[in-house]
Amino acid sequence: MPLKEELTAISNPALIVDSRSEEINSANTIYRDGDIWRTTSTDVDGFEFLTKDLSFSSVAILGAGGTARAAIAALAPRGIKIEAYRRSPDRDPSLINSALGFNIEIRDWERSAQAWESELVINTIPSDQVLSMTKEFKAPKFFFDATYWPWPPELSKLQLDAGGSLISGLQLLAAQAVFQISLMTELDFDKKWLFEELLLKLEAGK
Repeated sequence: MPLKEELTAISNPALIVDSRSEEINSANTIYRDGDIWRTTSTDVDGFEFLTKDLSFSSVAILGAGGTARAAIAALAPRGIKIEAYRRSPDRDPSLINSALGFNIEIRDWERSAQAWESELVINTIPSDQVLSMTKEFKAPKFFFDATYWPWPPELSKLQLDAGGSLISGLQLLAAQAVFQISLMTELDFDKKWLFEELLLKLEAGK
């Protein structure tokens, strides 16, 4: 979703920007709550949903945009080592805020080859901007590629070719949608079941 950062800057009494959106300076969802509208980031929920059963002790995040910051907010409370690789130091305050007071190491993009030493690597950089990383790629224990176009992303293919575990951008798209539906309908349902149904539809259409 475009304009994730711009959404958090809207000043309107009819729209409440929730604390999560403010902390990560990103929102991907607007939903109605009585007579008002609220924003939130269900990307955070999606990352939590997809990683909650995985065991890892270190995380490297490639990128510093809204999706990267959602990943930080989802994983920082686990108290594990998190490294964020970014191109511009202008992003540093937002990255630090996204860690919710937990420790995070911010590293220059020039050192991004070191990211592959982490047990979980999360890529949030568009596929056409990471082609140079294919030569540096070393399959981590888990690779979470938040991109999904073109399909399959080049780094995802390398992970699969190496026999590594992959969490795809389509899975993130489906997972965050489950939480959007929950907010918008206020219904109680089996989130795992709906996730699997949505993922089937997305994979069939790719």
